[in-house]
Amino acid sequence: MLIIKAKHKLFAIIMTLLVGLYGIIISTPAFAERGKNTSPYSEYENKEIKGVELDGRGILERIDKDVCVIADVLRPFARFVSYYSAQDGSVIYRSKFTAGRFVGYRINSKREIIELYLFGE
Repeated sequence: MLIIKAKHKLFAIIMTLLVGLYGIIISTPAFAERGKNTSPYSEYENKEIKGVELDGRGILERIDKDVCVIADVLRPFARFVSYYSAQDGSVIYRSKFTAGRFVGYRINSKREIIELYLFGE
């Protein structure tokens, strides 16, 4: 009876080690991918615009007359908003800003968007 209990404990220990080893083997590729930026917009996420300090950036999810949604945050527009290309800082039409595009923005003291920059035009 004592030998059976010892074999059972040894079996339990071996199975625990095998399950732990299996978990490490399976999760290793996930940890390797974690360091890579797989966003399709990764080239824009840290791009600087000469002479402009952006208050935020993200994917434009919706744009309406008075508000827009950028990276899941509803942001109101100021009374006057300027629209720019992030590539060269030139003024562009508001109609170029559509859902799914990567944008940067500047806000005023009321946290309203005063300037919107389009990346990857």
